[in-house]
Amino acid sequence: MASRRAQRRTSQVHSGYRGRSARLVGASRQVTSSPAVRARRHARRRHRFQQQWRWARRRLPLPGSLALPGRLALPSLTWREPSKLFSLALLALALVGLWWMQADEAFFVYQEDVRFTGLTYLTPEELYPYGELETWSALWLDPETIRAQFQRHPYVEDVRVTIRWPAQVTVQVAEVRPVALWQTAFGERWLLEDGRALEVRQAADQPGLVILDPGGDATEPGQPHLAQMRPELLRTALRLGQAIPGLEEFRYERGPGLQFRYPGTATWVQWGNERQFERKWQALERLQSQILAEPARARLLGLTAPGRPFFRPLDGTG
Repeated sequence: MASRRAQRRTSQVHSGYRGRSARLVGASRQVTSSPAVRARRHARRRHRFQQQWRWARRRLPLPGSLALPGRLALPSLTWREPSKLFSLALLALALVGLWWMQADEAFFVYQEDVRFTGLTYLTPEELYPYGELETWSALWLDPETIRAQFQRHPYVEDVRVTIRWPAQVTVQVAEVRPVALWQTAFGERWLLEDGRALEVRQAADQPGLVILDPGGDATEPGQPHLAQMRPELLRTALRLGQAIPGLEEFRYERGPGLQFRYPGTATWVQWGNERQFERKWQALERLQSQILAEPARARLLGLTAPGRPFFRPLDGTG
């Protein structure tokens, strides 16, 4: 009994800790570029560099009588050997330059130093945390690494990163473009070419092709509900939309499959599943003249068995 109470207390402590952690994370993101935060991060980075420099200096071979392990020994440097003194001066300048770039704030990247281009519905504030650039010295930034970090955003198709000294970063973004709109009783989703579904962004241009699927029955098997449409089914709708002028809306149900109203007529075409596309298309082409000859006649053209297509009246009058 006591152990159960202890477990409940532990669970409550963890729950409170998670809640406080979430609030602290939210607050920290708001002040990530504040002067105080910058100063602390900059001081920590400078302290670490100074520690590394002191460690390296203790281990670097010094001119004079210091001997290296084994039989090798460094010769003494005198004013009669200007080439060696010049090399030593160059090394000292390089180390000073490295220390300067690590210590001078002008070489550190902050949010105002990062410029995004190519955005239409995404915002710089939304994308900036994905780059993980805050307080990094431009000396250590790798464009390919930054590109991969930005591509973790689900609405980013591709990224090109340019770094200019001392600390200017330009991020050229290619946003994803949906090919269709998936309308269900649970909401709308954007559909990408591979069937992946994303939440709709209202500020962007919406795709012209619409697939009405009230129950979300077109979800790819093995995927969470509405996470991805069956890719072959989506490709079938896209091919039909390109082949038939004016066709912009489809319906899908688990039993009848894919259906659409032939543009400019009262004829509904029951296409069925995504299989046998070529045979179904050939059957539709053969019957197009009959569809267009009586555009006002309400009827159903069944193509689920392409070898035996049929017309069936929808108004009960034959």
